Amino acid sequence: MLKLHKFCVAVSGIVSNVDNHITRIEKAGKNRNLGFRPKVRGVAMNPCDHPHGGGEGTGSPPAAHKTPWGKLTKIPTKRKKAYLLRKKLQRIG
Repeated sequence: MLKLHKFCVAVSGIVSNVDNHITRIEKAGKNRNLGFRPKVRGVAMNPCDHPHGGGEGTGSPPAAHKTPWGKLTKIPTKRKKAYLLRKKLQRIG
């Protein structure tokens, strides 16, 4: 007997397509037919299209990593900064 709260929602059963993770997508066209669009790296774009774009050859971005809208990305969060600061203070104290 399984008891649930009256506001809870539950589904019982089995997964229908168990072997889904085994399937291989062999070509780009098949992926497109499934509705996925190609992922283009920002470094491969022009500077007007992405903050990482432009420059000679393939290299890392010249400045800090940014989103296509100019906001900084790939920076540690405040929580991580506070944790590292506490850790540093513990080492000193």
